[in-house]
Amino acid sequence: MKIAGAGARALARDEALFERVVDSMCDLLVRRAPADLELISGGAEGFDHAVALAAFGAGIPCHLFLPSPDYGDWYWRRHSQLGVDRSDEFQHLLDNAASVRFVCQHHHGGRANFVRNDAMVAAADKLWVWDPSSSGTRGAVRTARAQNVPLYLWTADALV
Repeated sequence: MKIAGAGARALARDEALFERVVDSMCDLLVRRAPADLELISGGAEGFDHAVALAAFGAGIPCHLFLPSPDYGDWYWRRHSQLGVDRSDEFQHLLDNAASVRFVCQHHHGGRANFVRNDAMVAAADKLWVWDPSSSGTRGAVRTARAQNVPLYLWTADALV
């Protein structure tokens, strides 16, 4: 079973909430994950990062679906949600991922992010969602519904 995660990058700006999300996901994965579970992360700051860290913490394979080879430089170094270079954290994702897949060769002004989300949904049996207010996450939800991929909405109220 493969679960993909999609959610707003803005989660990265609330460190306490980000840590609660990672801890809650990790706890759930340790307690209830089926033996064949694999997670898919889009490699973005925020919820995607939380999905990957929870997988690593629970010892579950995590596959990174990245928009393009220059994604880390663009979003984690030059345009981080925190306004600082977070390249080391992105490298940690790359180093610990079970696999890394680039869905496009170039960033294409953000369009590659949507292509990445569609590829994640196509590879998943379920989609975990955080804050579907961003256009990329809304697009992933639309794609999941069109492909009858079940959704699970993570909310701050549901965290342990």
